[in-house]
Amino acid sequence: MSIVDMHIHTTFSPCSKISIYEAMVTALDLGLSGIAITDHDTLEGALKACRVAGKYGISVFVGCEVSAFEGHILAYGISETIPLNLFAEDALDRIHDLGGVAVAAHPFRNLENSLNNKIFELPLDGVEVFNHVSKRSVNKEAKSAAVELGLAQIGGSDAHEAKYIGRVATLFKDEVYDEDSLVEAIRKKTCKPIVPRKSPRHRAR
Repeated sequence: MSIVDMHIHTTFSPCSKISIYEAMVTALDLGLSGIAITDHDTLEGALKACRVAGKYGISVFVGCEVSAFEGHILAYGISETIPLNLFAEDALDRIHDLGGVAVAAHPFRNLENSLNNKIFELPLDGVEVFNHVSKRSVNKEAKSAAVELGLAQIGGSDAHEAKYIGRVATLFKDEVYDEDSLVEAIRKKTCKPIVPRKSPRHRAR
């Protein structure tokens, strides 16, 4: 079993205040098994974190929030960045060609950066059905779509500040310890979103 916050932004995203050091230390403090760093359109922060993660005893998974033309897609298990503003179908082809999985990020949050009903036309592997930033009604709509489509369901904090890390995460039935095992678990749909039990330090904030 593993508990992973699947959607964290670091300072390698211009909108985030979280350093890779803060991301790892905060996750460790909360008792998470790991974190997926999903900066906007870059793998640089995730790759840098992976190189030093062993020092902190936390698993770091390489991810990316890809800005497709129609909306944002979370990619896991990729080794190259996906070009900006590709049509969603083309972005998914690139992700799959790299051996990764594609998950609709906050699909119904707004028209500007969410896929919305486009998810019903795409060969996605999963849906982010619990995003800490999204309203409850938006998450509920995402879950309904995931159930209808028979796709994997994940959760993530979408943290841009360290205090939000771990507010939402994904429980994997089996241990995930590298990109391959994470990708395989999403493909097998042996995962579900959860609200982790918070550590005393986290509750005190």
